[in-house]
Amino acid sequence: MSLFLRLVPIIWFASVLLIPEMIKAQSSEEVPGEPTVATRFIDTKIVFESARNGTRLEPESLEIVVMSADGSNQTLLTHNRFYDGEPTWSPDGSKIAFVSRPDDDGNHDIYVIDNDGSNRVRLTSNRAYDRHPAWSPDGTKIAFVSTRDGDSEIYVMDANGDNETRLTFDDAIDTSPDWSPDGSKIAFISNRDGHYAIYVMNADGSNQIRLTDDEAYHGKSVWSPDGERIAFVSDRDGRTNIFIMNADGSDVIQLTSENGEGAFDPTWSPDGTGIAYVAHCPQPYGYFNIITIKLDGSSRTCLNEDIGFSYNASPDWGIVLADVSP
Repeated sequence: MSLFLRLVPIIWFASVLLIPEMIKAQSSEEVPGEPTVATRFIDTKIVFESARNGTRLEPESLEIVVMSADGSNQTLLTHNRFYDGEPTWSPDGSKIAFVSRPDDDGNHDIYVIDNDGSNRVRLTSNRAYDRHPAWSPDGTKIAFVSTRDGDSEIYVMDANGDNETRLTFDDAIDTSPDWSPDGSKIAFISNRDGHYAIYVMNADGSNQIRLTDDEAYHGKSVWSPDGERIAFVSDRDGRTNIFIMNADGSDVIQLTSENGEGAFDPTWSPDGTGIAYVAHCPQPYGYFNIITIKLDGSSRTCLNEDIGFSYNASPDWGIVLADVSP
């Protein structure tokens, strides 16, 4: 049984009964004559890309940063002067997949690091763009986007980079894959019908269905932890903001009402009670920063407002296990 499946009861208990940001999942007891067992905590953290260069934005000099869900304890995981971005947690929180464009290479490829920034491993290697990695819920596969066959298409590979398989086949742009929590489906964005819309397909690429039927722009879409809803970006109100709909495309509601350049890059909290996203903070024309909000629109909190950096984006909110010695 995978670590992810073994964690399901713990995750449910954490999200329903206790504080989701940090809970004690296993108590330690002192037994005479035996070593004390460390306490295991389930922590929720946000990993994101950041331009850590004062007030000047250099898109090709992004780094990977991790922080606690309240914005504290920000830690730089990569230390390069080239592009490291689009990070995403593995289901068990032990690894982070991301996109990198090393100076000596010039290509955007998929890499993986441990959650402390160590053990950098390259998974893809070709002359095309490989971007937007997304872990399967069981941690065995990574979906991603590539232009290796001429168009922007969605592929899937084993978590170690083996067995790359193309899932979409059309002349349009297919991008931003995201797995359903049960691993059976992948949501993605495509302009195959003339407008950027949200689609869903089986995990093997079959049965591709359009979920949004209006002519507005639709961007990154992400499944809720329970698989019942999808959060997404749309400009249907005249400016890009975050919306939520049922997984079948019904009952669309608007979550954010950001000014300036709107809101983008949504990611669900692991317990499904809130969403982190990117917008100007402070409004309307501050830096791009990461904001959290509850599903009823309350408790809007800017997490990076006082850091003083020009660009923080592409957040992914995940679960990380931590052993704390007594």
